[in-house]
Amino acid sequence: MLLLTTAVILVIIIVIQAGMLAKLREDRRAEAYRSAENVLRTLALTIDRNLRLIEVSILGVREALALPEVQAMPASSQNLLLFDRAAAPQYLGSMLVLDADGNIVIDSGQMAPRKANFGDRDYFAAHRERDAGTFLSRPYASRLRQNDPSIGMTVRLSRPDGAFDGVVLAAIRLAFFKSLFEKVDLGPDSIVSLVNTSGTIIYRHPSTDDGGNVGENVASSPVFQQMRDAPGASFSGTSKIDGLTRYYVTEKIGDFPLILSIGISTSAIYAEWTLQAIMVGLLTLVVCGLLAVIVLVLRRALIHSYEMEEQLEHMAVTDALTQIPNRRALEMVLDTEMRRTAREKSELSVLVIDLDFFKQINDTYGHAVGDAMLRNVGRQVTRSIRRPGDFAARLGGEEFVVILPSTGAAGATFMAERIRKAIAATHVATEDGHRVNTTASIGVASGIVQPSDPPDRLLREADGALYKAKGGGRNRVVGSHPDGGIAAAQ
Repeated sequence: MLLLTTAVILVIIIVIQAGMLAKLREDRRAEAYRSAENVLRTLALTIDRNLRLIEVSILGVREALALPEVQAMPASSQNLLLFDRAAAPQYLGSMLVLDADGNIVIDSGQMAPRKANFGDRDYFAAHRERDAGTFLSRPYASRLRQNDPSIGMTVRLSRPDGAFDGVVLAAIRLAFFKSLFEKVDLGPDSIVSLVNTSGTIIYRHPSTDDGGNVGENVASSPVFQQMRDAPGASFSGTSKIDGLTRYYVTEKIGDFPLILSIGISTSAIYAEWTLQAIMVGLLTLVVCGLLAVIVLVLRRALIHSYEMEEQLEHMAVTDALTQIPNRRALEMVLDTEMRRTAREKSELSVLVIDLDFFKQINDTYGHAVGDAMLRNVGRQVTRSIRRPGDFAARLGGEEFVVILPSTGAAGATFMAERIRKAIAATHVATEDGHRVNTTASIGVASGIVQPSDPPDRLLREADGALYKAKGGGRNRVVGSHPDGGIAAAQ
């Protein structure tokens, strides 16, 4: 019997360690995803901003060309007027005005237009057939800049009768995307790629051809099809180009027909975890061997003592009605987080949640319904917070508190809105089948704590913001900022 008991305990230890390793594995995946998503958003904003600057430039040229006074100017004056903004966007190759046959008539590169015809380019054909709006071409080798890889952004020029009269072209050097992507390092075998919505690669880093895989078509790739069908989604897939399986995050570039993606190698994501798992596994085997001797002697006494202590501790810090942490637990956690935040100089946010007109529910439907509502709200609040360090407790009555470590005002307001909507969506059914709903007002306080601050500073600030939410009409989120400003959402 003792041998059987010892074996069971060792199995439990192994299972616990396996669960911990599984959680660490998921945390590692989540961390890699967050890092990739942050980089993705930064790159997407940079690309979108530069493309929009170029779009503004070519639209300005088109608008100016439509003015009679500009048409009457000498060519040199037109050049200076039309292209005074052309150098602003980064990595802009050249801007040209092409006539209806594709010949250069105005050239930002020099006063006398260079001799070249671009009637065969896809951007020219697209506008000749119809007004294609702002058009982004497939990659091409520039004929004016020694085959420099580029893409063209064009808008159509039309005569007064609507007939095709040429295009305004801005050539964007692919060196722009190369300079951005080469700065990204998310581990071995990670990639950054920009693809147009027809499946043509604009630029990929690192590439398999040392040139960015420019112009390669991946329209048939399952990875691209997922990007195209659900831009902004994240998923796992195997690359058609190099055959590696990666975890992808994607985002569409503004209103342009471009999709940016970052792929992180799954083997790279879990490489550190694998080493950690081996070390933990070996350590677990050693510990189990030692415990196998000790547990045979002390098992019964230790287990009994631990269970009693855990039960008493749980009862002391758990709210009996909602089964979430109570005010005592809140005070301990808030004190700990305030000190940690002051030490680390990181941000901390506190939400104070108060149910609107809760007394009327008790008075109208009875305390049983009110208690059921509090239990539902407690569940909604705890379900809404997802990070391991986030904490929710019942302050008392119909008030709840959420503590969000390492979270600023924007993140706290977002979380408060999620909680407010979750509470508004819940209901309790009375004995006669009536559905009882409630709403909540939420005060938000965020900031970096100073060592001299009292432990309840953010709690009091959030409570003050809550009263402003109540006074502003209830069912809303109000944040109290250090500068005294108030941000409200409903």
